[in-house]
Amino acid sequence: MQSHFEMTPALVHDYYQRNGAFLRREHAAGNPAVTSVEDTLSQLDERTDGMKAVLQRVYTRWAQGLKA
Repeated sequence: MQSHFEMTPALVHDYYQRNGAFLRREHAAGNPAVTSVEDTLSQLDERTDGMKAVLQRVYTRWAQGLKA
């Protein structure tokens, strides 16, 4: 499993603008690592807001281990 908590709606749209044709071909060919464009863009704002919340918790926890 892979995740990119840093993604924003603008980054996702840019990624699909640049790589959409390839990703559509891969999805159509049955590549299990590629989701459909429609699924990826579905509720994108809500999902990226959730990822931002997780990212904040991850970095807060990580920063607690840093020494001044």
